[in-house]
Amino acid sequence: MATDAIDLHLELCEQIHEILKEENRALKHQATHIPDELLDRKKQLLPELDRSLQALQTMENERKHEKPESLQKLKAAQSLTMTILLLDRENEQLLLKSLMPVKPEAPRLGNLKGLKDIYEKNQ
Repeated sequence: MATDAIDLHLELCEQIHEILKEENRALKHQATHIPDELLDRKKQLLPELDRSLQALQTMENERKHEKPESLQKLKAAQSLTMTILLLDRENEQLLLKSLMPVKPEAPRLGNLKGLKDIYEKNQ
């Protein structure tokens, strides 16, 4: 039972990681929004993640008797979770960057002649 819960949780983490990688690629290429399909898939996985975490919490007392293989899978799930969090943060930053208005670059004034030319041009 405990191994099944760990395997299910690890598989779920891998699915979430794949979705976030797709989201990351979409944000890097389109840089405007996250596709609705990815958002829907993330929303569907959230209740499953909650159930998986609850199953892991209920087996907390059984961990003393777990096999090394199970502990190794738990460590893999924990490592993947950290990767997911970092990738999610990067996606958040990409999304914020795409939503921020682009401010025009200020003209560079090299010398007074350039300033005079700009002033005369705008009169």
